[in-house]
Amino acid sequence: MADVDGDEVLDLLLTDTTDDRLVVMRGDGQGEFSLSHALDVPGGPVVTPSDVVVGDFGGSGNADIAVSDVLGHAVVVFRQDADGEFEVRPPIPVGQEPHRMAAADLDGDGDDDIVASNRMSDTVTVLSQGASGFEGAAYPVDAYPTALAIVDIDGDGALDIAAATGGYVSVLRGAESGGFEPWESTRSYGGWVYEIFPEDLDSDGDVDFILLTDSPDFTAMLQAGDGSFSSVAAGDLSPGVDAVVPMHLDTDGHVDLLIADRSDGLRTMLGDVLRIEPYWGVRFWSAWGGWRSQDEMATIRNTGSDAITIDTVAFGGPPNGFGLHPVNCIGTTLAPREACNFWVSFLAPRDVNDDVGASIRVAAGAIERHLGVGASVQQAGYLRADVVSVDFGEVARGEIDSTHGVEVTNGGSTSVRGVAARISSHENAWTVRGCPSPVLDPGESCTAYITFAPPMVSGRNRSLIGGSLRLNGVADGSGGPVYTSVSLSGTVPVVARRPVLRQPVVPTAQHPTSASVAAALRRSVRPIARIVRGGPRRKLRLGRFGVGTQGVLQLRIRARVGGRWVRIAKGGGTVGSTGSERVRFSLNRAGRRVLAGPKPVRIEARLRFRAVSMNHVFKASVTRIVRPKRKPR
Repeated sequence: MADVDGDEVLDLLLTDTTDDRLVVMRGDGQGEFSLSHALDVPGGPVVTPSDVVVGDFGGSGNADIAVSDVLGHAVVVFRQDADGEFEVRPPIPVGQEPHRMAAADLDGDGDDDIVASNRMSDTVTVLSQGASGFEGAAYPVDAYPTALAIVDIDGDGALDIAAATGGYVSVLRGAESGGFEPWESTRSYGGWVYEIFPEDLDSDGDVDFILLTDSPDFTAMLQAGDGSFSSVAAGDLSPGVDAVVPMHLDTDGHVDLLIADRSDGLRTMLGDVLRIEPYWGVRFWSAWGGWRSQDEMATIRNTGSDAITIDTVAFGGPPNGFGLHPVNCIGTTLAPREACNFWVSFLAPRDVNDDVGASIRVAAGAIERHLGVGASVQQAGYLRADVVSVDFGEVARGEIDSTHGVEVTNGGSTSVRGVAARISSHENAWTVRGCPSPVLDPGESCTAYITFAPPMVSGRNRSLIGGSLRLNGVADGSGGPVYTSVSLSGTVPVVARRPVLRQPVVPTAQHPTSASVAAALRRSVRPIARIVRGGPRRKLRLGRFGVGTQGVLQLRIRARVGGRWVRIAKGGGTVGSTGSERVRFSLNRAGRRVLAGPKPVRIEARLRFRAVSMNHVFKASVTRIVRPKRKPR
C-alpha cells in the first residue's frame, strides 16, 4: 500500500499473475477502494509479476511504480505524469527470479533507486538512475535472497542493505566511494527467514532486526557495539500467524507487534523488559472431573538491556485446581536476552462443570506481569471397562476359542445414552455381541462378549493378530461423546507351506519384450507436433500406444523460447494391455501463447512408461518443429 495519487490517502497495489497486470486501486480514506488503473506488464513469452515498490524514480515528484517479473528476470518501471497517467518503460534486466524489491535514494541524487533480490542467482541488484536510464550493479550475497531492508546500519550516514538469505541475514554496507561491499552474514536463531524489519530493540541506539522465520518463534538479531550481530529467540508467535507489523502502540519506547493470526484474528504483542510466554496464556482445553493434566511450560524472558532478578512466581488469586512449579525461576538473575522456564499443572475439580481460570503473578523488583491460565471442566458420565486388554492366546485358523466377556460401567454422575460396542481390526477375526444399551445410568454396567475366530486365508499366515473393542455413547448434560476401549490380541500358529515351482514364462505376443515396448512408445510420440499445433486448444489427446502391457504413463512437453526451455504441457494416465487408451493433456498458459504465435517453435516431448508386469521403466523422446497453421485465403 502507498499513496500513489498524492491525496495523502493510502492506495492499494496488486499484481495479477493470471492476466500479467499491475492493478492500482484508489483509496477513499473510508476503507473503500475503487479501480484506478489496470496496467499490462510487458516482457517475454512468460511474464510473472511479483513484488511492487513505489518511489520517485525520475525526480519528477510523482509516485512511480516498479514491478518485479520473476520468470522474466527483469524489473518494469511505470512512470507517472502530472495527469496521473502511467507510461511503461522497457523491462530492465536483473538477476534470476527477482522475488522482492525495495526503494530508497541510495546515492543522494534526489531520486529513488531500486534494489532487487535475485533468488536464483544469489545476488542483489541495485538500479540507479543515470543519464541514459537505469544502470544496474549486482552484489553477491548468501544463497536464496528474498526479503530486503534499506537502513543506515553502522551510523555513518550512508544507507546499507540487509537481505534475508535462507537461514541467514547478509548485510551490504554502503562504501564511501559509492556502491556496496559485504559486511556481515549472521545465522538466524529460527529457520528460513521470510521477513526482516529494522528496529532498535534494546534501546542502545543501534539498528537491530526483527526476523520472521518458518518456526513458531520470531527472532531478534541484535547489534553489538563493534558492529557484529547476535541472533536470539525473542518471542512465541504460534504457528497460525500470517503477517506481523512492528510499530509503537504505546509510549514506553519499546517496539510492539501487530499480529494477524488466522485463528485468533488481529492481536498485539507489547514490547517490554519482562515478557512471559506464551503471551496468550496457558490453556488446558477440555478436562473431565478428577483428571490430571500433563504439565505445560511457560517462559520468563528478559528483553531489556539490564539484568533483572525474579522475586515472585505465584498465583494472584485462588488457584482453582492449577498448580505451579517455579523452582527454576525464583531468585534467578536473568541477564539481557536470558530466560527461565516454569511449569503449570492442572487437576480438574469434581465439583465444577464450567470454565475455570487463574492468574500467575511474576515480579522482578518493581516490575510485575501476569499470565492467564484456563481450562474447561466437564462433570459428565464416563465409561470404564473392567480390563484394559484381552489376550485370546493361540488359536488355529478355522477354530473358535471360548468367548471372553468385558464388563463396562458408567462411573460418572450423569447417564450415558446410546451405548454401543464395535470391533476395529484389519482382520475379520472377532465378533462382538451384547452391551447395546439405550441408557446406562450412573453405577450401572453391561457386558460385551467377544469371540475370536481367525478366518481361513490361503497363501498367508500371521503369528499375531491385533484389534480393539470400542464402546461409546453420549453423556447427558454436556451432550459430548464418551468412550472406552480395550485392546485385543490373539496368536495364530504359522504353518509351513510347500514351495510352488513355476516354469518361466517365454515372451509371446501377449508378453511383450523390452524392445517392443520401447518401439511402441517411439511410434506413439512421433505425431506430437501435429497434435499441439494451433496452441489455444486446451484438451489434447495422445494415444494408440500398443505397448501390449498395462502400466502408468507420464508425458512432459517443453518448448525452446528465448534461448531456454520452458515447460508447456504435461499429462499422464494408465494404459491397458490393448493399447487403445488415450492420455489427455492440456497446454499451460505459456504453451498456448507460444504455439499460437506466427513463428515456428521447437518442442521436445518425453514419454515415461512404467510397466506393471515387467517391473521396468521405459523412456522415449522426440524433438519436432511446430509450424503455425496456415490461414485460409
